[in-house]
Amino acid sequence: MNTMPFESPLSLARGQVVRLGALRGARLECRRGAVWLTFDHDRRDLVLEAGQELIDDSPADAMVQAILGPAELVLHERLLKAA
Repeated sequence: MNTMPFESPLSLARGQVVRLGALRGARLECRRGAVWLTFDHDRRDLVLEAGQELIDDSPADAMVQAILGPAELVLHERLLKAA
């Protein structure tokens, strides 16, 4: 599976969905717009708006979708070791 390289901005058109792969420990930063995040086999659905970020604590593959318009997401290096 192809995964997004760290520190590379991912520009998404409104409604575009991208599978990010397993990112446990990575910091996800929404730089523009708003994105919906979901994780395989996980009931959590999260929304990040511009200026918000989170540390991915899930071992599952993640998917992201731009909502409300174009968005930009950046993945930063993993802070936790993958289990």
